Amino acid sequence: MKVCYFIQSHKNPRQIYRLVQTIKKSSPFAQIIIGHDFTSSYLDITILQDLSDVHLIKIEQPAIRGDFSLLQPYLQAINWLITNNSNFDWLIYISGQDYPTQPISKMEDVLAKTTYDGFMLYFDISQCPWQENEVFNRYLCQYYRLPNWAGKILARALVITKFTPIVFQYGSDN
Repeated sequence: MKVCYFIQSHKNPRQIYRLVQTIKKSSPFAQIIIGHDFTSSYLDITILQDLSDVHLIKIEQPAIRGDFSLLQPYLQAINWLITNNSNFDWLIYISGQDYPTQPISKMEDVLAKTTYDGFMLYFDISQCPWQENEVFNRYLCQYYRLPNWAGKILARALVITKFTPIVFQYGSDN
């Protein structure tokens, strides 16, 4: 069985190197694809050149909360796998801030023995133990991207954020 790990990252290159090295040490035949957002930080892939089957997809636009740009790197990774005729049994999607909490061999053994096609974690947010405000702000609010001109004006009026859960984020004009 062969596992492909897709790591989506945007910061902390040293942490990403450590994660890749940990995965390859535990699973030498695993394939690793790193989708890194180069608008946030630089990632020097030559540091990992001694490791086999490690690939980099350069993401050239920043990921924006609540936007398709968060999903786009994953779709680029799937396209890369198809284009390169990659042979794998499982695709594991993790962020650059993830780190194994149990032996990778144990996780891969579970995947090798399962009769399922995939796993997904979900939960009812009304039962979430987080602070009520966190649940409201993160999951129940809509996100709207304002044109650049509006964001610049509103940035000067940040005092409003003390009275409302609105989050201001600059977007593009298109």
